[in-house]
Amino acid sequence: MALVAERDVLRGMGRGRHAGNQRWRQLVRNSLVAYNGANRDDRMLMAGLIVLEVQDSGGRFLEHDDNVGYLEMSNEDAARMTRQCFINLLYRMRRINDASRFFNNWANGNVDQLCDTLRTTRIVKDLTAKFSTNANFAKLVGALEENQSLKKFSLDLSICKDFESTESMISMLCTAISKHPVVSSLTILIPALGKDSTKAITDLIRVSITLKELRVVDSMTLSYTATAAPQRNGDCASSKKLMKALQENQHLKILAIPCRIAGGLIRFSDFMNYVWNSPRVESASLLGMGEKDTTDAGLKEVAELPRRQMPLIWGVDSRMANLCQESVCQLLEAHPEILIKPAVTTIGSTIVNALPPRVQFWAAFHRGGRYLLKRPYLSLSVWPHVMQAAKPDLIYEFLKQGPFFAGRTGGFAIQSNELPAPPKKKWISRKRKSDEISADLADV
Repeated sequence: MALVAERDVLRGMGRGRHAGNQRWRQLVRNSLVAYNGANRDDRMLMAGLIVLEVQDSGGRFLEHDDNVGYLEMSNEDAARMTRQCFINLLYRMRRINDASRFFNNWANGNVDQLCDTLRTTRIVKDLTAKFSTNANFAKLVGALEENQSLKKFSLDLSICKDFESTESMISMLCTAISKHPVVSSLTILIPALGKDSTKAITDLIRVSITLKELRVVDSMTLSYTATAAPQRNGDCASSKKLMKALQENQHLKILAIPCRIAGGLIRFSDFMNYVWNSPRVESASLLGMGEKDTTDAGLKEVAELPRRQMPLIWGVDSRMANLCQESVCQLLEAHPEILIKPAVTTIGSTIVNALPPRVQFWAAFHRGGRYLLKRPYLSLSVWPHVMQAAKPDLIYEFLKQGPFFAGRTGGFAIQSNELPAPPKKKWISRKRKSDEISADLADV
């Protein structure tokens, strides 16, 4: 009979909380990837090494006997027990991967099963949910508040017809996400942003410290046309509070929001001023800008701003690019640090409308390396890669910059008369070199 110590590994059901079992299982978990790719002989060897590691640390493998108590197991039985632990963990890992693939695109499925999974396991990292009513939505929000593993959540409410239900669902979701410990990406697709949902999103931006990506897509903004212009109210209290919350936030890196919120309009110049003064922001989109006069003025204001220190990915609304083509091109010409991409409009897709040819040219020009051209410390070795991906008309533009390259030093081309003379080689005979080495060894 043996007395159980803290480092001992106990065999049998219900012994998993013992400190020795937890340490042993962690050793198995650390070698799980190598074990999965090993052959049969190597797997037996790895199990034996873990048994030896437990024994070297002062632990034993004990098995309970009803008549005697705990008895020490043989090394063969301990290795067999370790191999079985490997098998169980591998099976669980494969089952988790299958469950993750199942839950990643969940819509109108078994809500109770999903909520139980969110509460009790850590297998769901990325979840996409779609609701047409607020039925069972409270269950999902309650499960999110207890979840500890979800990192990316997308909610599609575009088919929900009840405006009040949509507002309440957004408020409940933002409250749960603000308390979640690890959620870093949130995408919401809704019919329209009302006062309550705008307030909930504003509070989320103000208090969240884990959220890095926020995309709010308003389907009413997307269906907007020039004949149905939004209300020109840049002084709306809701828009002011939202912009103030964005300025207070220190964590957002990717941001996409509609220009119309709660009956007001976010000015394009105010939004871009916030982006310009926030170097942490890497990508920004203001969706639904369509009033030509207002947008033109905002684009011209941004074009006059000083260069941004960090590159910015600008999600361009094709509607705005077509209405304000001249101003967009002026902005891109003045700021080579801006890179263009289509603005996100639905979960999992982007705008497919073609940008105007001139805007496409400047977008390709920037992707081809115009921003790199302005950096004084880049080597010429990067330019073959840039030219390989460039279009013929872009190469023509680069060739026009020839004097620009010729005048560069410190990594770029320099004149041949400025090159230092190569050092003269000092020839030493083998015998002389051997004598010098022998003398050095003698001194040692």
